[in-house]
Amino acid sequence: MKKISAICAAALVSLFANNAFAGDTVEPLDKGVIEVVPTVGFANITDENTGWGTSLAVGYGVADFMTVTATVGMGADVALAAAGWGFDVDLLSNLLDTENFDLDFHIDFAYSGAGIGNEIVITPGFELNYDTDNDMSGFGAYLRLDLPIHSWNLGKQREIGFDPNTNEPIVEWKDNVEADVDLDLTLGFYYTFMEGHQLFLEGGVSLTTLAENLAPEVGKEGFVSLGYNVEIVENVELVSEVKVNIPEDGEGTNGEITVGMIFDLPLL
Repeated sequence: MKKISAICAAALVSLFANNAFAGDTVEPLDKGVIEVVPTVGFANITDENTGWGTSLAVGYGVADFMTVTATVGMGADVALAAAGWGFDVDLLSNLLDTENFDLDFHIDFAYSGAGIGNEIVITPGFELNYDTDNDMSGFGAYLRLDLPIHSWNLGKQREIGFDPNTNEPIVEWKDNVEADVDLDLTLGFYYTFMEGHQLFLEGGVSLTTLAENLAPEVGKEGFVSLGYNVEIVENVELVSEVKVNIPEDGEGTNGEITVGMIFDLPLL
């Protein structure tokens, strides 16, 4: 069984804020393989702001050590009062591949639009994997470090001043653009307890608004998630995850549920 690509949930950026599946360690596809991953999920399921999202990811193995994945997604609240959409392109490359240890690098370009604003996120990241068995038939662990770089355009902002000579009002429209950097650390484990069945346990912490606030004032957010992947037939998997997001102050803790399928198409 393969580990689900981190890019799948990133397409739901407008709803799920770039959170990914449990057990989403980055693994390059074999050369020529096409992978199709549809997903659907619900966020904020523990409060009145419940929302839903869906995405479709298509990955292609450019080489044995490199994969390119493109994803589109959309999301809204249950009342359809607020909606958003996004697309994402991810380049994944394997830097080190040994019997038990792998080191992967990826760079991700994501865009999302919602309401009057939009967001661009560029995320470079590394992941170190340890697998007791090279085919993931046993136990494994992974440590991931991502550095999301955000840029928001919150739309035109109206500024009103007065001409000191005539005392007449002056109206100007300017783009309201903001930018910031986060640091995401994730530690995960998987265990294949029987052929075709895997459990994933993952936890992580995000240090947010690093550029805006600098070290003493950074925000902290965490999560814990449990995932279950099952191989239905050859080259077809059902993946699922339950996640609990934990804000810094402990208030507003909310949950997410996501399910999806992984289809691996024949070599091309």
